[in-house]
Amino acid sequence: MAYHNRFNFDDPQDSYWNENGSAASSIFDDIRSKQESARVALDDLFAETPRPAQVNTPKPTTSTARPQQPPDPNRYQHGSGYQGRGERPTPKFMLNEPELRKDVSNVSIAPSECSFSSLPSESQQLDLDFSRLRAEHRKLQRHCEALRADRFRPPDISETIGRLFKNEPVSLDLYKSKKDKLALLDAAISFVDGNVILAVVIYIQRTVSEAIFREVLLERPEAAEEYVQYLKDWGTTEELTNVFNVMGRTTDAAMYDFKLAMGAKTVHQRMAQLKKALVASFLDPRLSAEQTQIHRYINIVDRQQQIEVADSTDRSKKFTDFPRHAPLLGQPAIHTLYYACLYHYDSPPTSPDSPQQIQDLCGLNEKQLVWVSVGALVKQNRWPDVERSLSPRGLIGAITRSTGANLKSNYIPMDQLMRLIHAESGQPPKDLICRLLRSLPTPEERLMLAEKYMATEVVIECTQQMKERQRLEVYTNKLPPHSSDHYKALAALNNSGAKWK
Repeated sequence: MAYHNRFNFDDPQDSYWNENGSAASSIFDDIRSKQESARVALDDLFAETPRPAQVNTPKPTTSTARPQQPPDPNRYQHGSGYQGRGERPTPKFMLNEPELRKDVSNVSIAPSECSFSSLPSESQQLDLDFSRLRAEHRKLQRHCEALRADRFRPPDISETIGRLFKNEPVSLDLYKSKKDKLALLDAAISFVDGNVILAVVIYIQRTVSEAIFREVLLERPEAAEEYVQYLKDWGTTEELTNVFNVMGRTTDAAMYDFKLAMGAKTVHQRMAQLKKALVASFLDPRLSAEQTQIHRYINIVDRQQQIEVADSTDRSKKFTDFPRHAPLLGQPAIHTLYYACLYHYDSPPTSPDSPQQIQDLCGLNEKQLVWVSVGALVKQNRWPDVERSLSPRGLIGAITRSTGANLKSNYIPMDQLMRLIHAESGQPPKDLICRLLRSLPTPEERLMLAEKYMATEVVIECTQQMKERQRLEVYTNKLPPHSSDHYKALAALNNSGAKWK
């Protein structure tokens, strides 16, 4: 309202400046033409308005009525002011002059509001315009002085926060002191708007020292989170890492550098960024385990590069029978071990590409080596090697020798092993399947898997041990007639020495 009053003249003496339209006066108007128009309007008023006397109402004209005399033109001439104007128009009503009151004058002698003497002269009009212009100039001058005094005064903090929330232009540079800046940031945090908080944080970061800004971020986690998210979206990696380190969040800094390194386009760029991150972000003793894993990953990639260079020129039969579909460089540890078992299973244990060396380099256990090597050997139909890998040093020996405690750590589910063997090859040898199933501890488990994978010898042994003749009969009916397995099942059913339930 104060700004409105500064530019609008609401006082009664300023009403002259509030007029609008063509009726507003100006110092450039023609004063003589104004006065002439006023005289003409006054003449029309006296000529057309009847006096407060008896008015003769016109009567209908008859044959006996006396014709009405035309009006005398000289009756309406009142002096030199009307000379040269011509004849005035005939009035609408005729006055009965003899009946007018004698004590009422036809023309008032005293000046009225519509008289000639009430109009200001040209000099008076100019003086009035000058006075009003001078008053307007003084009012505008006072307003300019007030604006000049307020231009370096910061507005109210709540008003500034509201303008920031509405995305209106506002200057934060007026808040010079540390106290004002912190009060502005606290008001933005209490307003709970991320954009407002971020705008104030960026202003503080630009205008204070690094030590003060670090203190602000440590004391106000809401502001720190907004600033960190801003740097993740638009900032540089070095700046974000510095902010993490300043705030004591070394783990976040290390993980962010690791994420950026793993997102590199090429393996060589990834290795360079990982080595840089190890030196810059993984120096905290609490990150020793992560540091070990990154060192191991770098060593695996270096070993993959050596194997890739050697195998790229190899034209042996194994690469012809099982061609490579993708380069080894950058593959995970399990894929690297499978590659070594598939193409370098017969390499010496000390060779860099042998499965044992890859196992030690990747930090894999014995069960993982057995599982991956079985899959690679089954794909090549190397059944003797499969059985050797499952020898007493491997899975079978662990199952047959283990008690309950060791069985939990070394046991590989037999159903998954059977699924792996039958998935990689069409039909594995029956004797190998029977030997694997006989390693199971209970007859119920052996019988269930033997019926599923058609191991007839194991089915006969288990049904005789469990004395389940009816179950053996059901299994025999599923076998192809006149097959060797069918004859074995019939012989077991016809054995008179067997004991059944």
